[in-house]
Amino acid sequence: MFIARMKPEMFRMFPDPNATMIHWNDYQHLPLTPYDRLAAGFFVEQDLQPHLSGFDDRNIFSYQHQLNIQLIFGSIIADNYGKIPDHELRDLCRLLPGGPASYDIDLQEAGAGIPGACVGPLRWGGQRSSMKLLADAIKVIEVGLALLPKDGPLTPLELELREGLVQERLQLEADFGSPDKFLALYEQYDNDGIGLLPGQRLYKAVIEDDGKAFHKLATAVHDLPESEERRLLKEMLRQKLPVAGPNVAGEVCALTYSTVDVIDRAVFCLSIGRYETVDKNAVRAALASLPISDSPVMVGDLMSPDRRLWELLHHADFDPVRHHFSRVFAPGGFTDRPLSAREKRFLEKPVSAGDYEKEIDRHDHLFSSDFNAVLIADELARQGRTELALGWAHVAEIRYRSADSPGTLLTSYLATDFHEESYRDGWRWLITGHPIHALASFQGMMPNLDPGSASGATVGSNEDQAAELDWERVIGSGHGAMIASQQLGDEARSRNLARRLLLYIRKALARQSFSRNETQEVILRAARPALEYAATVLTAPPSMTDMETDAVFQIGQLLNAGGTSGTVMRLGARLAAVSPELADLARRREETRRQWAMLEPSSTEERRVLAVAVDELDRELQSRFPRYVELAGVSALPVEAIARSMAPDEALLSYLRTGDSYIVTAVSASRSVSLRLDVPAEEIDGLVKAVRRGVQIRGGRLPNFRVDEARALYDAVLTPVESALEGGLPRRLLIVPDGALETIPFTVLVVSAEEGSDSKVEWVADRFIVSRLPSATSLPLLRSGGSTTTDRQPFLGVGDPALDGTPQDLRGFSPGDVLALRGAADIGRLRALPRLPDTAEELRQLSVMLGAPAESLVLGSQAT
Repeated sequence: MFIARMKPEMFRMFPDPNATMIHWNDYQHLPLTPYDRLAAGFFVEQDLQPHLSGFDDRNIFSYQHQLNIQLIFGSIIADNYGKIPDHELRDLCRLLPGGPASYDIDLQEAGAGIPGACVGPLRWGGQRSSMKLLADAIKVIEVGLALLPKDGPLTPLELELREGLVQERLQLEADFGSPDKFLALYEQYDNDGIGLLPGQRLYKAVIEDDGKAFHKLATAVHDLPESEERRLLKEMLRQKLPVAGPNVAGEVCALTYSTVDVIDRAVFCLSIGRYETVDKNAVRAALASLPISDSPVMVGDLMSPDRRLWELLHHADFDPVRHHFSRVFAPGGFTDRPLSAREKRFLEKPVSAGDYEKEIDRHDHLFSSDFNAVLIADELARQGRTELALGWAHVAEIRYRSADSPGTLLTSYLATDFHEESYRDGWRWLITGHPIHALASFQGMMPNLDPGSASGATVGSNEDQAAELDWERVIGSGHGAMIASQQLGDEARSRNLARRLLLYIRKALARQSFSRNETQEVILRAARPALEYAATVLTAPPSMTDMETDAVFQIGQLLNAGGTSGTVMRLGARLAAVSPELADLARRREETRRQWAMLEPSSTEERRVLAVAVDELDRELQSRFPRYVELAGVSALPVEAIARSMAPDEALLSYLRTGDSYIVTAVSASRSVSLRLDVPAEEIDGLVKAVRRGVQIRGGRLPNFRVDEARALYDAVLTPVESALEGGLPRRLLIVPDGALETIPFTVLVVSAEEGSDSKVEWVADRFIVSRLPSATSLPLLRSGGSTTTDRQPFLGVGDPALDGTPQDLRGFSPGDVLALRGAADIGRLRALPRLPDTAEELRQLSVMLGAPAESLVLGSQAT
């Protein structure tokens, strides 16, 4: 009857001899008619199960038909949701078998015959998920949840079905979606009492950087016996640990060797700057003991090949075992060897892989022992023929990739595994010293974004892109592709990749909603190494374009977006309120959110009450004060927007510490420039420490000030900018520091000094008027509504933070200690300082004198 009008040719359900047969790869069905809906209800009521014939699992084409049936069934339900009454669609869904040939989809409560619930979406959504048809999968799963009855308690089957659909939906968001959406769904389902998978709890701990929760869960994984559950948990760890923050990394680093693999521990100790704690001999022994195999080798229980593992194995400490572990990590069991005579002859007059296949059996280069596409691509890359080499690298991929390609509907269920293994193969090729093959693996995972598009634009609009963020793997692939391009000497490609990656990260940030989870910081934490590397790539000599300068400037803003910068952005957003009532609403939201964030996860009920309060305030802000929501988030402005806020006698200097160097971007009203400082970052940090020692009280008195170091520091961080800007540095400097530069006032640096004469020292304070900003983004915000001339500046008073110490506790602290700000401070020591209540009264008096509004004061717990 009705199914016969939408059937693949192998499907029969009360056959209609006049129905048109539909080939297996035509995903379509005719619209439902009122008769179809009536018939479905009748079949369900009478338990008239469809007769399915023609399926033979040994026949490859029959299997393709089965897959197509699942696609068609899911489409029927998803396409008609909201168009016909729910009870009619539920009947139709119950009638359509969840599997291609039966109702059995592994639900214990399903029973025999037509099931008592709409169970199909669980199988249909999972099928689409494995094929990476993510938007379709989400739609089918959410329709399945929506069709559960709402007018009474659920049956045991419906409860089992709901749990399965929820777990599938949440796993989709964990694997490919947004951390913001994942946390929102996790909380919703957890509050509903639905059992969530251990892997999903692990991912929550990782993205929230909850070290305690992670430790508990990771230890439980270690104690599990070998089983499918343990395998899935280990796989989740391998996929998600690359985005772990310092707290989770610190937990792994602190674990004993009886709990964590020696290589796992070394990787994470290195990532948090504790490489000195790594037992190099134990790591070398572990690497030397890894088996050589034709299939991918996983290291330890936690890590898959990624940036952290590459950085560890890049160390010279492991050169003695490099030959062995290079064979271990080689995809598909590839073994390096000298070029054969046949390969040498080919390389004398090389042709593209496509042209070669026209002249010779196309499978020759996949199986031949004396003609290997890996070696051909490597040699072409060494000759600088990158595009030709990439063509051969893609051929090599076919021979050596670690997962089968989902090239047909038959193998489409392999798409997710293929996607993950392609990413891992990229890092495997980098670890083994084959950058052209790493580039080939990574390039396919990078979105095709145009780096020449508007710097602030949100990229991508279709439904599939909206469903598939996959931010961890895209960021990791972009980072790996830049490294590979640099190793190949392809500067143009690496610069293009750097700008594409920035665009993608901005797109991912824009996808995070305004919520108390503040998941923009999660993405930025994971993206920091890639963004720092991108900034280093873009500032490489000989010159930079204006778009590259703009990209470096935006990278600096994104990486300085937390801490003090975030506080000032939220304060500036409050100052943009059109009424005191809205400003107070924003202030209450920030305070309530802070209280929620400070509670331990174990304080379940208190956190729930505060979460409800924050969410209500968020909804009210989004409705009544959308400007606050826009301004309070993470953002990065182009150079042009900052330049418009500058007076003619001003320059903004934004510093960024990237690994072994500092990068500075200078922006004036007429010119902008980014450059990498010549003095290494470690040397600059040493100069900062030396200058700070000159302002630290020792034994109740100040030591001699280190004029030479202060002058050397000026030459390191300001003289290069002075040379790069036409006309030198202007009178007024707005400094956005980073790294160790945050811990010292630029006014104590020395411009010039006469040897042996302290009285003939020219300080920065003598030549310049210096202001300090938490981020470049805050400048136009704090100046909005005012003049860009410098005779009237907004007033902001921050004082009397709620600290825990008493006045006598000041002993043991030096002025230099108190200078340490964002990122460099020991928070525990700062909190132990005594309160200064007089500062609150002084600030109130100043605000009255300057005519500043009450909203310009940040006191007490808000100042903390």
